[in-house]
Amino acid sequence: MPSNSKSLQSIPPTPTHELKPLRFTIDAGPAITVAAAIREQLPGTSWSVVRRWLTQGHVYVNDQIVNDEALRVLHGDNIELKTQGTGSRKAATQRTQLSGIKIIHIDEHIVIVEKPAGMVTQAIANSEEEFDVLEASNTPTLEELIIPLVKKIVAAHPELKSGAPRQVHRIDKDTSGILVFARTGKAYDSLKLQFFEHTIDREYLAVVAGRIQRNETIRSYLIRDRGDGKRGSSARPQAHSKLAITHFEPIESFSRITIIRCHLETGRTHQIRIHLADSGHPLLGDPIYGSEYAYSGILPPPRLALHARSLGFLHPNGKRVYFESDLPEDLSKWLDRLRKSHSR
Repeated sequence: MPSNSKSLQSIPPTPTHELKPLRFTIDAGPAITVAAAIREQLPGTSWSVVRRWLTQGHVYVNDQIVNDEALRVLHGDNIELKTQGTGSRKAATQRTQLSGIKIIHIDEHIVIVEKPAGMVTQAIANSEEEFDVLEASNTPTLEELIIPLVKKIVAAHPELKSGAPRQVHRIDKDTSGILVFARTGKAYDSLKLQFFEHTIDREYLAVVAGRIQRNETIRSYLIRDRGDGKRGSSARPQAHSKLAITHFEPIESFSRITIIRCHLETGRTHQIRIHLADSGHPLLGDPIYGSEYAYSGILPPPRLALHARSLGFLHPNGKRVYFESDLPEDLSKWLDRLRKSHSR
């Protein structure tokens, strides 16, 4: 495990008299946190008790264990409290994380993975090329979790035996979507070169504030500090700046929202998020580069409205391959609600 990962402390079991089985469905209304929803159903229950239920794996949303008290739930979501928890916080967290990972392709050279939002790809030091720093996180990274998943597949299919999956690229912690891991030295070297030469085809789906009516290309130089401690961009190169090029294509608009495709010509830290904010169309759900006006009268998204949809590259076998990832249920349900509310 990475040296900067932190050990997880066990939490004593929850007394069973504090929790009785409960299942309920969220009624129509604004999105609220799962912790708030539970307290509405159980008046008088303290925040600390609800947090303890969550950390010990007693709470399920749509049949998936949930640990995050800030997770937003929407109309139609099913919440269940079970007296039998998963035990320690570590066990509950790891089970939740594993359930969200999907392997959509594996062969001798590569593994194609769908990462859920909220998961760090890799624990790394603070550097020019960082996408996320693990910092004080107590949750395992995708890089750590993918290893036992691949071992389980190989145990059932010995013909797939090869090297352990190795991280090649990253996407932001709060972004969901598709990544490739290398299993051989040949694959790692080839993929690293393709990312460096910008020959990888990468497409993201994003939901932004405002209406974008035509294809656009933004070309700027990303800088680490725009003056307020946040990353930003400049029209001209500066010391340590990096050229970033993003192509945007609108695919659906309603009210003051546009769903767009984002094609990356380069792959810089927070590139899409910065370019969208600079264009006056901040990504919905972006706590760093978003703007308050973007949410006026709009149902807030459950999280960052960005999904790494597809990945195309030259496979070590010499063939060009292409993989796609469907929009996750949380964003899909949110968009369905938005469409319905704006079609009336």
